[in-house]
Amino acid sequence: MNILDTILNAQNGGTVRQIGQMVGLEKEQTTTALAALLPALGEASSIADGNGILSHVFGSKDVSRQVAARRRLRRRPAPRISCRC
Repeated sequence: MNILDTILNAQNGGTVRQIGQMVGLEKEQTTTALAALLPALGEASSIADGNGILSHVFGSKDVSRQVAARRRLRRRPAPRISCRC
C-alpha cells in the first residue's frame, strides 16, 4: 500500500473529508488534489535526502557544489561511434 492509499483509507475516508473541509473541497476534488500533490512531495524529499548525503560525504554543501562544478567543467562530449552493419 502506498502513501496515497494510506491517506485515502485512513479513518474510512474521514481524513480526506477533513482535509477537504479545511480548504473547501469535495471529497473527490480532495482525492484528485492529493494524488497530484504527493508525487511532488516525494521528489522534494528525495532531493533533500540526496543533498544531505552529499553534504555528509563531502563535509559541507559548498564542497559538494565545488565538486559538481569541477565535474561539469571536465565533461566532454561522448565520441561518435559508427556502425557499418
